[in-house]
Amino acid sequence: MTSLPSRWFTLAEAAIGAGIAVVIEVVNVTVFGNTPAGIALGVGSLVAGLMLSVQRNALERTIEHETAPIHKIKEYLDISREVSYEPLSSIVQRYGSITEPEFLTVKNRIATETQDQLKRLAVDKRSPTLQTGEYYEWLFEQFKKVGKGSYVHAVSMSTIEEWNESDLEANFLKANIEAGQRGAEITRIFVVGSNEIANFLAIDAIQKHAVESTEPLHGHWVRREVLQKQDPRLLGALGEGFIDFNGRVGLEDRFGEPGEARGDVTMLPADLQRMRLQYDRLMQMAVPLSSGLQSQ
Repeated sequence: MTSLPSRWFTLAEAAIGAGIAVVIEVVNVTVFGNTPAGIALGVGSLVAGLMLSVQRNALERTIEHETAPIHKIKEYLDISREVSYEPLSSIVQRYGSITEPEFLTVKNRIATETQDQLKRLAVDKRSPTLQTGEYYEWLFEQFKKVGKGSYVHAVSMSTIEEWNESDLEANFLKANIEAGQRGAEITRIFVVGSNEIANFLAIDAIQKHAVESTEPLHGHWVRREVLQKQDPRLLGALGEGFIDFNGRVGLEDRFGEPGEARGDVTMLPADLQRMRLQYDRLMQMAVPLSSGLQSQ
């Protein structure tokens, strides 16, 4: 489609051409007396003008065709957003620099895997499983964004793996507290087995979730046996727990060995709705964590 400025330019060009034709006709009549030589001059000028116009239009269409992919890329990426193109450019350069035929299959496999992972983010709205370092880095970034008017709702199923004495867990607890101090609602429901309660309540990070504590964290808990009896399907569906940031993005835990925290990030509406419903249902059975501390 020809742009508005181009259309105006074409109209102006036509007007100028018409003006030149009028001038040539005046010269033809007054100087050449409308002789064959004058007519030839007029016809020649008209033909030359038409040829120039055709050439210009052809050049304009060629430029428009050649730059179409660039406009498509610009439209797709939306340069008004805060997007870094450096990684993409680096990937393309690295791929192109691998010219050895022995690596062709390998580099194509890597490119396909990368494409599949990006498709999962773009279409499925789910990330590949984040390993320990990526897991905590992602969580720290999310906690930096929450403050007054925000909420973080979490369900904790693996207290031994989650609440250990590692530096990562200490920084994670600190991120929770700081977000609460900025005005965010930080509420966590712990699912604990009867044989774990004594050790569970002795953990300092758990005590900081007591409602009456001086920290801005709100903790509740549910006995695993009670949940198993009242709603076994919910217990199975909770998996290893999750954390929900404002109903906008969540992370589902995938714990491995002790100290190996992992998880999948999701922005899929169905996942987020499921987390909210599970959290609400669990809260109906939960009691404040302070009641557990007082009974010990």
